[in-house]
Amino acid sequence: MAKKTYKGLQREIKDWKTPPIDTFENIYSDKEFEIVMSVPEFTCICPKTGLPDFAFFTLTYVPKRVRIECKSFKEYLLVVSLSVDEVTIQAAL
Repeated sequence: MAKKTYKGLQREIKDWKTPPIDTFENIYSDKEFEIVMSVPEFTCICPKTGLPDFAFFTLTYVPKRVRIECKSFKEYLLVVSLSVDEVTIQAAL
């Protein structure tokens, strides 16, 4: 029996385009408050095995100038969840 390899399993993932995460002005920028966005059904594909992984994803932040629009954030996570098992979001908010 041939040894199974996972090499190159998700090679095309690097070419995927992620949708933008929309933001809007924080009209309460003079106040400090915390926003918590949870995605209890976050699923992703393991880049090594190609098998599904499951997670409870939570983003907690204190907005300054802008806030994250929930729907575009969830659309972003949908694309990301199909491509990686570890999510890093870099945004200058």
